[in-house]
Amino acid sequence: EIRRAAVSALVRVTGARDPTTRAVLLALVDDDDADMRWAAVCWLGHDFHPSDSELAELLVDRLEDPDPHVRRVCAGLLAQVADPGDAQCLRALAAGLEHLDPTIRSACAETLHTLAPLQSDKGKVALWRMHCDPSGLDQQEGHAIRERRGEHNSLRAALRPKAIR
Repeated sequence: EIRRAAVSALVRVTGARDPTTRAVLLALVDDDDADMRWAAVCWLGHDFHPSDSELAELLVDRLEDPDPHVRRVCAGLLAQVADPGDAQCLRALAAGLEHLDPTIRSACAETLHTLAPLQSDKGKVALWRMHCDPSGLDQQEGHAIRERRGEHNSLRAALRPKAIR
């Protein structure tokens, strides 16, 4: 609590773009405390330069964080930070579609939808989301989708943009 309050005060006074503050936040992304990692990622994502490739790379790496809250915030921030069509980012997000946690899969799908370079890729992401999460569909549509779950692997392959296959 005390460390988080101290870092929060530092960010409020200097801003996350201040080189010293940014160095502190970047170091905290590897902290042992998941709450500190989450807070550091949030603070970095609150105030960043457009197309911040260093931050985008960090967020991609943190998609593998052991804490689900850190992974979710990283996936969501990538939609704002990463360049559309960034192959490394798209590959990492596509891998996130396989995650056991449905909230991670959903966050990755949302970000893929935002960053997909082609409209046809956005359609594939929407189709994938309906296929894997039929909760928003009526009962008959949901049943039909659940019956087609065996087609999931071919749909996943079709989702990946040609640039990252």
